Amino acid sequence: MNPALAKTQDDLLEAIRIDENQSQALQLLQKENDSLKQQLANQPKPSASLPTKPIVYAGLHAILLFPQDRKIPFQWIQPGNVGNTGGGSSAVHGMETWSVVPGKPTEITVAPKSIAPKSDNFFNYMVLPYPKTSPHRLRFTAGNYGAKTPEDWAKCQQLEWQIEEFRDGFQYTCAWCVNPKTGLNYWAGAKKWQPFLAGASVKSLISPSFVMCEFSLDHDAHTYTYEWITIGSTTIPAGITVPCVAAPGRKEYSISVQPDCQANASPYTVLLDNLSAEWE
Repeated sequence: MNPALAKTQDDLLEAIRIDENQSQALQLLQKENDSLKQQLANQPKPSASLPTKPIVYAGLHAILLFPQDRKIPFQWIQPGNVGNTGGGSSAVHGMETWSVVPGKPTEITVAPKSIAPKSDNFFNYMVLPYPKTSPHRLRFTAGNYGAKTPEDWAKCQQLEWQIEEFRDGFQYTCAWCVNPKTGLNYWAGAKKWQPFLAGASVKSLISPSFVMCEFSLDHDAHTYTYEWITIGSTTIPAGITVPCVAAPGRKEYSISVQPDCQANASPYTVLLDNLSAEWE
């Protein structure tokens, strides 16, 4: 045989062997890749219910009251007489002042007008950045909230506080109030204020107290649940679920405090300190 031809055949056979080895290696690699994919597919998927980092807006008590409602986050707004008047009212309305001093509780002084038998109430709310995802939990915290003195408490009809979300055509109004006559009450949507507890909780807010309350939201069932409330050093489980009220077209996340006045229109002062809003 021609030596040159023999060398060409040997080279060709070697090339075939290399090609076969590469093909086998590729097949093995493909099998390993398929096996890895299957292992990954069998891994448990992350749960949507796993804890997420809460979003907290703190120091809200130290922000001034703004004269005009522009729906801008982090502005306290007092839109007029609300509450026992059944919402916004065209009735005459008194004056309110916020005294903000760094390092001290904010003093909210209300000087109502007499519109007996109704009362002149002062709803103060702050729009906060709207959550991009649906929160499953809200929390209201005030290091101190309450009438400044027993004399101020005697002039108060009730003190209200809430954290609220509007989403997908529904209103999640998570609100509590303390009333000298009826005690501690919760907002029940269409059923309005409902009694929760009398006695100790009312006495706790005669002077400013630590207040913290937590709520869970169900955006599928359109309900919200009062989980618990802490006043002073006492934590009280609630476990009350409330159906949402329809609110087509609104998208808003806010926090509010409301000193309500008696029909005799006596002025009084409320202290507010270390206020924060939290969602998760």
